[in-house]
Amino acid sequence: MPQSAPLDDTHRQLPINPCGRTKYIVELALAEYDAYTGFRSVVLRFFNAAGADFEGRIGDWHQPETHAIPLAIDAALGRREGFKVFETDYETRDGTCVRDYIHVLDLADAHVR
Repeated sequence: MPQSAPLDDTHRQLPINPCGRTKYIVELALAEYDAYTGFRSVVLRFFNAAGADFEGRIGDWHQPETHAIPLAIDAALGRREGFKVFETDYETRDGTCVRDYIHVLDLADAHVR
């Protein structure tokens, strides 16, 4: 739970779910490995990468689809009856959570640079 915003790399780490906990455990393990063996590593913290290569070289398939972005697009294009967002108690205009996304190609470009 954020204690200040925006978050930076000095923010206290106290994961509240299994996904966050396992990522944190890997970061701790990498730091320990470095301390004992000198094996250096870099942790890139990003989330909500979305999309696929426009030429079809990378990406994943989902049958049935469960990811929010493709489901919302399908609903907007009339390919499915609707799109449901669960949870409506966030402190936002519509009560749903705010999520930021980055396209996988932009992320790949940043890694290469």
